[in-house]
Amino acid sequence: MSLSHVLLTSLLEKPSTGFELARRFDRSMGFFWNASHQQIYRELNNMMGKGWISTIEEESEHSRKKTYQVEQPGRVELADWLIQKSEPAQLREDLMVRLRAEAQLGGNQILLELERH
Repeated sequence: MSLSHVLLTSLLEKPSTGFELARRFDRSMGFFWNASHQQIYRELNNMMGKGWISTIEEESEHSRKKTYQVEQPGRVELADWLIQKSEPAQLREDLMVRLRAEAQLGGNQILLELERH
């Protein structure tokens, strides 16, 4: 699993600014995957370059806020990753994030992998 899959799952749950993502990450996904705020922002830039996410920019007097959202190529990447096999292990980050991604994508594609674990 990579940080990009964690971030795609979080953004599918709710489009967010980098700051909001980092805060949510600390409170939820951080239990499955560790990443600094700097790593999160760097990965968001990489994902933008791949076309997986885009931004909605809101300008106000005091700031320019970028809200990140998942684009179709990001959904395809997450769906492809979701059905990949991983080695059975203690229930921890990889499988738990896949379950969360499945909740967003639907389709019960992860059932065979859950049975295997």
